[in-house]
Amino acid sequence: MKSRFSLIFRVWAYGMAVIVALSVFTLASSQSGGLIFFPWVSYRYPPPTPTPRPTRLLITEFLADPAGIEPDHEWVEVYNPGTMGFDLTGYKLGDAETSGKSEGMYRFPGGLILGPEKALIIANKATAFFNDFGVNPDFELRESDGQVPNLEKYSAWGARDIELVNSGDEILLLDASDQIVDKVSWGSSSFAFSPALARPPEGASWGRRLAYVDTDTAEDWILQDRPDPWNADLSTPTPVPTNTPRPSLTPTLTPTPTRTPTPTGLFKLLISEVLAYPAVGGEPEGEWIELYNAGEWTVCLEGLRIGDEETRGAGEGMVRYPAGECIPPDGTSLVAVRADVFDATYGFSPHYEIIDSDPQVPDLIKDTSWASGNLSLSNSGDEVLLIGLDGMLLDSLSWGSSEWAFSPAIPAPGQGVSLERYPGEQDTDCALDWRRQDAPSPGEIPDPPTPTPTASPLDTATLTPSPGTPTLTPLATGDGSALVLNEIHADPDAALGDANGDGQVDPSEDEFIEIVNAGAGPVNLSGWRLEVGFNLLVHRFPADSWLQPGVAMVIFGGGEPEGTFGGSLVQNASTGGLNLMNTGDILTLKRPDGTVVLTLSYGLEAGNNESITRSPDITGSEPLVRHSQAVGSAGSLFSPGTRLDGTLFPVAGP
Repeated sequence: MKSRFSLIFRVWAYGMAVIVALSVFTLASSQSGGLIFFPWVSYRYPPPTPTPRPTRLLITEFLADPAGIEPDHEWVEVYNPGTMGFDLTGYKLGDAETSGKSEGMYRFPGGLILGPEKALIIANKATAFFNDFGVNPDFELRESDGQVPNLEKYSAWGARDIELVNSGDEILLLDASDQIVDKVSWGSSSFAFSPALARPPEGASWGRRLAYVDTDTAEDWILQDRPDPWNADLSTPTPVPTNTPRPSLTPTLTPTPTRTPTPTGLFKLLISEVLAYPAVGGEPEGEWIELYNAGEWTVCLEGLRIGDEETRGAGEGMVRYPAGECIPPDGTSLVAVRADVFDATYGFSPHYEIIDSDPQVPDLIKDTSWASGNLSLSNSGDEVLLIGLDGMLLDSLSWGSSEWAFSPAIPAPGQGVSLERYPGEQDTDCALDWRRQDAPSPGEIPDPPTPTPTASPLDTATLTPSPGTPTLTPLATGDGSALVLNEIHADPDAALGDANGDGQVDPSEDEFIEIVNAGAGPVNLSGWRLEVGFNLLVHRFPADSWLQPGVAMVIFGGGEPEGTFGGSLVQNASTGGLNLMNTGDILTLKRPDGTVVLTLSYGLEAGNNESITRSPDITGSEPLVRHSQAVGSAGSLFSPGTRLDGTLFPVAGP
């Protein structure tokens, strides 16, 4: 017994000596930069490295059968389950399962980065989504809120709108090469997988069971009686029977972007005045920027960025607002580089400063996640940007040598002169929104000018009507009330339909809309919107789109228009197509703030391989008539830029 005990003791002592020796060696290694690592817990340390989830784009929730008006209240959520940002440039979302279908496909804007484990909500109409959830979506398809960006229509794949069919439809994501990267289908459609998801009951959404699991089967999805945008399930996958309801989810994602619930159409935050070249106080110490709330609700500024760096990660400056700052309706927020210099110049303190000089004035926070440098405005040419929580541009301007915000840029103002938005609520995204202010006035917003009649620069004889044509009554000047939709071409003839004169007949590019200014004064269409159907933007008028009295403007679907078109102004649809229906449609012209100026609807008369026109021009009543049957047309099929008999409208001025 004694011998056996001695043997056991020796074995134990020897083992302990080995363990102590290894421990001492490991401890010594740790002091040289190694890790403290004990053999008896080697199976638990180092901790396992989390497996990074792949960066990709998935459809994670959608509402196809809303309780409200359809398709207004429909929406789709897309999500990046990965652990790195995802570049959405060139990606598309739609319900047209193959190219050329008569359903819809829309494209995300270039340069948009979707952060890791972040989602985007694409609503049919932002106003409807806000009514349902109290916050704006990230994008909308049909314009209803000027503060919510629109996805761009991708007519090369799908020519119409996205309208999710309750009884059966599909949603697709395409990459930059138009390859399908994700899809889902329900009801009578088995396009994505078979069996498809069941038709959802009214008001219920389909959500991905686990946000990063994609087996391309119905097992990935679960019905949600209460739609839950922006909240994806990232929990560890566990087997869940398909007939087991999903438990209530704890939100793991902050809605992107986090916005103050502000009723749509009433949110309008603008850069309103900038002093880039101070006469006193030095540079950049005497510089300042003014924001203006032109809406009707208080706006919270927490997290919003303002600066002169247009490219994320570059070397100019960007600062952001801390918690607590809000602007009431018709109020301003003044940001000075140094509060003491601002106070000495104007006799009162700004709301915020960038360089700490006054303990009573809070500082904005330097945002190194966007830009590495300091905010310092260049006198000869620079830009100022206002950026939202989601990285989307809310407002901007540029001057001098910089045409980043719009072209042409505002001329450099000179020393001691500020740039002031005039009127304070006007926002057409062009230099015409701004004026020089020789006496800078921070905190004061200029009132809009009183409209005054503007004499026509053209000889009134050019508007002399042809015999039998009713005499034109001069209409209000410059407000758009004198504009007339005079001719519409929705159905080009397959052989004779080359309306844009480029030598090729194209059913989309040869479509056109002709607008005539029948008033006594010029109208500035810069930033105005031309919409088709239910708020489908087809053309946004560029800067300097002045339409003089009596002059016509023709907007083609595309191509390279060749010819004089009677000396009328000619533009191509900014979205790449007009998408006019042959069987009937609605045209709407809106100001930049969304105010409807005029509408016109047409029906089956437009589907006869020719245009429809007022007869006589300008004063003819609705509905419009087939061009070949109009008096004086001599059977011609269209007349873009001229009267229907081929005679000229007054030639366009500068």
